[in-house]
Amino acid sequence: MDLPLIAFQHGLFILPFYFLAKLQVDAGKFFFFYLTLFLSTVNFSNLLRAFAYYVSSLDDCKYFNKHCMIQIRLIPGLSLGFRYGGTACTICILFAGFLIPPVNLPKIFGWLQYLDPLFYAFENVCF
Repeated sequence: MDLPLIAFQHGLFILPFYFLAKLQVDAGKFFFFYLTLFLSTVNFSNLLRAFAYYVSSLDDCKYFNKHCMIQIRLIPGLSLGFRYGGTACTICILFAGFLIPPVNLPKIFGWLQYLDPLFYAFENVCF
């Protein structure tokens, strides 16, 4: 159900962004960029859902609007899942090679970049 919506939203975003950023005007590179962004979005969407599914429920409804309050009551662990998922996304961004180049990464954390899906997306787009 999310895939058509994600595909539509990314189409609206990528069309102006790709050409305003003056990336190479080539159909193959454009669609590869689209595919990379689409797959990484689906991956992180499922990562957040996995955290929301596997954590216990936490009733934080006073911090959200009515729509989110309904979702939190229907899906157990959604608010706590977003907290852990946000932390996991931050760690993925940190070890993707965008903030810290892989050569400057401490050896003890080197294995994290190979588990990181954003590392592969960043590597696809940049190299």
